[in-house]
Amino acid sequence: MISVRKILKSVWQDDFTRRGFKTGFFLWLSSLFLTTIFGLKLPPQIPLFYSRPWGEDQLASPIFIFILPASVFLILVVNLIIAGFFTEEKFLLRTLALASTLSSFLAFFALIKIIILSV
Repeated sequence: MISVRKILKSVWQDDFTRRGFKTGFFLWLSSLFLTTIFGLKLPPQIPLFYSRPWGEDQLASPIFIFILPASVFLILVVNLIIAGFFTEEKFLLRTLALASTLSSFLAFFALIKIIILSV
């Protein structure tokens, strides 16, 4: 069984990987903070599903805004666990850290866009 301490110790050895995961977690915490702060101020319908056709199909209840931080947290944790299994592969560790940071940034950017459009 792999412990959290062992995973963090092995992942934190590489500077790029450490900064990548830390940036991802910082953006996730920022998203969670913004979601809780602005969650009460949002209108009854918010634009959330941008892949759907323009109009009412894009709208959702404000409670669904928690999908963004929840999915980012899931991506961060899964990537960190995968990184724990492949501690010798620097390229894979850096790719996982970069993917975590990128997904955190994109979700944070989408959250900012939703809040600006809604408030």
